[in-house]
Amino acid sequence: MDSPYPADDELARFLTEAKKMLREAQMVAEAVPNVHIAAEDWAAHQLYGIRVVLHSVDDPFISRPELNGMIQDVTDLMQFLEQSAERLAAGPVPPPSIIPTLQQGRPTYKLDLDECE
Repeated sequence: MDSPYPADDELARFLTEAKKMLREAQMVAEAVPNVHIAAEDWAAHQLYGIRVVLHSVDDPFISRPELNGMIQDVTDLMQFLEQSAERLAAGPVPPPSIIPTLQQGRPTYKLDLDECE
């Protein structure tokens, strides 16, 4: 798909690349806790860079509230990834407890979702 922006529009190119990186970071976030900690760190660092640049943007075509919304979205995702990485670094998710039912078939599991967060 062709970009609607002129080829020399640096901000448009940045926003296009930032959108791609944001999608990749969202895919990493959706894969938590089944993702390697390095992927979370990489995505969080990419988002940090995007946030730094967004803070310095001064473009007449982007309103300040719209820019602040973008910054907040990036910050929220970055914080989620950082917190997830901290939990992964703390240790693996504990396996669920098996409740003996004395019946054939698949065992019943007791899942403590609070413990996984």
